[in-house]
Amino acid sequence: MAFTKPNVNSVWANAGDVISPAGTKVSQGWIAEIPAYEFENWIQNRQDQFNAHVNQYGIVVWDNSTEYQAGRSYVQGSDGVVYKAKQTHIGQNPTTDSLNTYWERAFDTFGTAYTKSESDNLYLKKSNNLSDVASVASVRSNISVYSKVESDGRYLNESSNLSDLNNVATARSNLGVQSVAESDGKYLAKSSNLNDVQDKATARNNLSVYSKAQSDANYPNVSEFSSVKSTNGWQELPGGLIMQWGVFQVGRKNVGRYSGTIPYNTPFSTKSLNVVPQIKFSNYMGNVTNVYLKDNSSLDSFEFQLDNGADLDYDVAITWFAIGY
Repeated sequence: MAFTKPNVNSVWANAGDVISPAGTKVSQGWIAEIPAYEFENWIQNRQDQFNAHVNQYGIVVWDNSTEYQAGRSYVQGSDGVVYKAKQTHIGQNPTTDSLNTYWERAFDTFGTAYTKSESDNLYLKKSNNLSDVASVASVRSNISVYSKVESDGRYLNESSNLSDLNNVATARSNLGVQSVAESDGKYLAKSSNLNDVQDKATARNNLSVYSKAQSDANYPNVSEFSSVKSTNGWQELPGGLIMQWGVFQVGRKNVGRYSGTIPYNTPFSTKSLNVVPQIKFSNYMGNVTNVYLKDNSSLDSFEFQLDNGADLDYDVAITWFAIGY
């Protein structure tokens, strides 16, 4: 049923005695008592004041003592705009909330929004995927893009692998590359193993290396130097030096000091520079104290001396190494 709106513009006790009870009394409420009429006037007056305010403004005006609830509270600002709370808070004036941290406009201003029919006529539908644009060509022009036909005629096709270039020679020039024929004529082929070097003498000179003929002429050939690689052997060296070595069996010599001669494996042609003899073994080494080079002035042998202070009635062998030329 429909209710008749009462007249809420006459506020109870608006001209009478009104006294606000203490906060503790407001929290407690009436008990078994006869309340002061001024207190009762205050209650009725406050209720009528609020009803008259809502009747007059439609939506309550913001105040700085109410805790407004996020997403639920609506207030009217001093600018006449209705705001909706974005965060639960107290004391944040919506008319000064320039960053819209606590408040946002609750409704569009009349005349600033389109009807559904107006929007359908003015805007493209998402579900149509741009098929409802008025002029496809104008759209492409406005957003600076090409049609498929224009792109195909303007750009290279990936599947053509550059075969659709207008001028291959110009493209190579622009990229700073050479044709296969140019590269083959300018560079050495890996498979030729440098056989295609145009001037081999100049190439060797650039690398600071000798030809085989120059190396053979400048350096001795190892194969030209004779050698015997055995227990008693020798090795010829570049420059004429000869190294030689051997083992000489002295045998049993029943004397306290013994001198002997050991022949070289190959005679020196000019001079024996040095000979180093040393004792290799003896069945009884206790009396053999040392072996000395006695003389190496001969080109085909050297003399040695064993000194043991007693006798040499034991098997003795000497290893030796000589160098000369």
